[in-house]
Amino acid sequence: DARRLCVGTRKNVAMTVPSNVLLQSFRSVLDSPSMTVPTHGSRGRAISATGFAHPASSGAFAAASGAEPQSALVRSAKDIFAGTCGGVVVTLVGHPFDTVKVLLQTQSPTNPAYSGPVDAASKVIKTEGFKGLYKGVTSPLAGQMFFRATLFLGYARAKEVVGVSPDKPLS
Repeated sequence: DARRLCVGTRKNVAMTVPSNVLLQSFRSVLDSPSMTVPTHGSRGRAISATGFAHPASSGAFAAASGAEPQSALVRSAKDIFAGTCGGVVVTLVGHPFDTVKVLLQTQSPTNPAYSGPVDAASKVIKTEGFKGLYKGVTSPLAGQMFFRATLFLGYARAKEVVGVSPDKPLS
């Protein structure tokens, strides 16, 4: 059969398998009730012969690409680490803006100390140094680290629950 089905990508190159070979593989797997049919590679979901979805321990993509499947603990640790790093970056980039915003919001309306955001930031840097823009960063840093780690972990697990590969974006 000339038709080919894409079963996965590796380094942006589509890997294809002839449709008759793929169909024969699925039929032989389905004939054995203890086996599963991988649908989205090593990080995706698999459909058992009974039709219920469960996490794939190994997949056709992993076998074809030579990559070993990652355990759920390793995937979770990666998601938590990535989320924690994201929380740190968001806080370190955004906190100086929040500091300047609070300075402008809390100044006296009748006798303002700052003429605008650039003036407020420059006065803080002159009087307290660059680290003056990061006053009170500890609490938002801890909160963002926890929030982003939970967000990344929950997002990846939710994609697995709905049967979408965590490597593919939701549409």
